[in-house]
Amino acid sequence: MSRISTRYRDVSQYHGWSARRQKSFIARFFPAMFSPGFAFSLSILGFHSLATMVSSGDTDNQSLSIYIRIFIFFVVVIAFFRVAPRPYKPLTHQFLPGTVFLFLYTTRLLENIYLSGIDVGNGSAVVLGIFLFSGVIPAYALSLRYRGIKDEDFVPAAVILLLCAAAGMILNRDALLDSATGRMAMDRINPIALGHLGFAYVIFFVVTFKRSLSIKLLSVFSIPLLALVIVYTRSRGPYLAGAGALMLYVLLLKGTRRVWLLFGLGLAVLVIAFVASPDLVDIVTTQLSRTDVNSDMSNQMRVIAFTGAWNQFLDHFLIGRYVVELQTGYYPHNIYLESLMSVGIIGSIPFAMHVMFAIRSAVGIIRDPRSTIWATFAALLFFREALGSFVSGGIWGATGFWISSFLIIAVWHGGFPAVQHRPFMNAVQARGRSAMRTVP
Repeated sequence: MSRISTRYRDVSQYHGWSARRQKSFIARFFPAMFSPGFAFSLSILGFHSLATMVSSGDTDNQSLSIYIRIFIFFVVVIAFFRVAPRPYKPLTHQFLPGTVFLFLYTTRLLENIYLSGIDVGNGSAVVLGIFLFSGVIPAYALSLRYRGIKDEDFVPAAVILLLCAAAGMILNRDALLDSATGRMAMDRINPIALGHLGFAYVIFFVVTFKRSLSIKLLSVFSIPLLALVIVYTRSRGPYLAGAGALMLYVLLLKGTRRVWLLFGLGLAVLVIAFVASPDLVDIVTTQLSRTDVNSDMSNQMRVIAFTGAWNQFLDHFLIGRYVVELQTGYYPHNIYLESLMSVGIIGSIPFAMHVMFAIRSAVGIIRDPRSTIWATFAALLFFREALGSFVSGGIWGATGFWISSFLIIAVWHGGFPAVQHRPFMNAVQARGRSAMRTVP
């Protein structure tokens, strides 16, 4: 290609870009709202961020929570069908272990509910709805359309959800302040969920900090406030899972990226320590030191649930029997033990393989400097979910675990990093291609 033709091509691209910039806000907003990137943000952060506003008023909170989940599912479905056929990527064989496990667990769940008459704790409709429509279906839908997820859709969506969560907390500040003397919570968000939500946004800012000046300013303002929320939830699970995910991030990074991250985290700790009172450190250390089973009711219930689940596994070690721990009538707050209890050794082998595939994918994504922001966030979120699932949550409610694990496997084994790169890598490659075209 000659220099003249290249120059005309560059001018046409510039005018096309200018035309795109002149679109109205509505013309740009609605396509972005139903994009895979927006659907990914909603699936991971949307429910609890929007549920902060549900707690206000006299409306039926349960119905509004259901409407929020229906809205998120609707956005995921629209994003799946509206993307052009090009970004479609068939699932690879690495999805087979996870698919086998989900089939076996779903079969066991249905058998317990409809044949054995087991009370699953939250009600069969709620459990099946959350498991299938907030976890399994979005996990497969987003994994099939992962090529359509873009940082320019994901980052603004996450920021909007953060602002929604902040607005909800301001509206319900009385409930937050009243509960802060014990464990900070809201009507529809328990302390554990609120702590995990706060750490999810901290992880988001850590990953996106270098993206733009506006993100830097927002993170400097938001991280100390998020830290206060996390501390006052007084939940050890979010403390350990969130800090563990960030520690793994630091250990897996290479070269100067690790140095800059350590510097940024150290600076954030100093700012938070300067702003916060010494009582916050006492709260964290007190919660982490509560290991006495006899004096701590939460630890007692965990021990009872763990012991009961392990004994149920020993009684039916091949194929499992129940999705709930019979002494407490609830899941055992450990999805790995719950897997053994519900589907036995035979069903837990494919689950273990799925987890190993996800760990390998997360490590590869984090260590690759060309990884996109959303893929890195998904990898860190998987680590946080995997760590937190040792002491909290159940298989049917671990929606973030299923979405993040399936998505990072799709990214790593389905064409990454050739699919997308960070903006600065795209700019470097574009300049390289432009230079090659101008060579006579």
